[in-house]
Amino acid sequence: MAIQHQVIPTKNYRKVILKEGEIEDKCRRCSGKGETTQHLLNRRPSLAATAYKTRHDAAEKKLHQEIFRQMMKDKYIREYRTIYMTQEQ
Repeated sequence: MAIQHQVIPTKNYRKVILKEGEIEDKCRRCSGKGETTQHLLNRRPSLAATAYKTRHDAAEKKLHQEIFRQMMKDKYIREYRTIYMTQEQ
C-alpha cells in the first residue's frame, strides 16, 4: 500500500518530503535523474529490455491462460448442451 501512496523512502522522497539535508536524488541503480517511485517502477532504462519485458510477458501469459480457460469452459458447456439436451428430447 505504501507504494501506491508514493511513500517509499526513495532518494527523491527523502529530499523533497522529509527534507533530509544534501541528498542527491539520482537513482542508485542507473544514476538516472530523480529516484522517484515512478522511475523505479516504469522509467528505468537499464531495466526496460529485461525486467519490464519479463513482467509484461508474465502478465500476458496469465491473461492468455485465463482467456483460454474461459473459452474451454464455454466450449464444454456448448458440447454438453448439444449432447445431453438433445438426448433428453
